[in-house]
Amino acid sequence: MVKNRSYGQKPPNKYNAVTNLTDKPGRAISVARPQVIQKSAMEDRINELEIKLSFQEDLLDTLNQTVVLQQQQIDSLQRQLQMLYQQFRDMKDRGEEGGLLANERPPHY
Repeated sequence: MVKNRSYGQKPPNKYNAVTNLTDKPGRAISVARPQVIQKSAMEDRINELEIKLSFQEDLLDTLNQTVVLQQQQIDSLQRQLQMLYQQFRDMKDRGEEGGLLANERPPHY
């Protein structure tokens, strides 16, 4: 039966490639751990996550630019609507509604 290091010492670091174990008091053996394979898989996973993050950041920037352009368009349309409303009110105040146009002769007479 293989036991961990003697009682009272720090347990081995789980990220080490080789762990020292004891099978009998005073006799240490080294056992290779599969951390090298896991480390490579972990690095691959981190790289994939970094790639996904960079694509998401690019998408976020693109969406942000789109929102800014849309807000500019909304502001422009609101200004145009206010101008049209003001023109309509001015025409109404001067009495230039459609009622006067109905009483006028067409230009071809």
